Amino acid sequence: AARSARPGVQKVLSAPPAYLRSPHSVYCWLLCRAHTSEAELVRQSFRRKRGIFGCDASDVLADYKFDVGEGVDVVAMGDMTAKIASWGSFANSAQFLKAWDKIVELGHFWKFSWTVKVDPDSS
Repeated sequence: AARSARPGVQKVLSAPPAYLRSPHSVYCWLLCRAHTSEAELVRQSFRRKRGIFGCDASDVLADYKFDVGEGVDVVAMGDMTAKIASWGSFANSAQFLKAWDKIVELGHFWKFSWTVKVDPDSS
């Protein structure tokens, strides 16, 4: 059993045999906020087939569903508001732990040799 990001929660996980996965296969995912400029960056990445859309498979997680493009189903996570920490960056560790839990729940990553978390503004 693997540990969840939430204390006291365990999940039973199983992966396909390694010989069924390409050693170069990549699953990518990102977390963004739907009502910000991040959503438009995700749309641009989709149109250009860049970022997570250049991977073998991908998932878009967001606080709320929004339209990315045909065939992309955004996984709504609910409110992902994070406060600005004293050092000036978002204190959003809890939001990313929740997102990792969702990635494990979806289970798509098991079919690939590599899993990459991508920032919306990185492509």
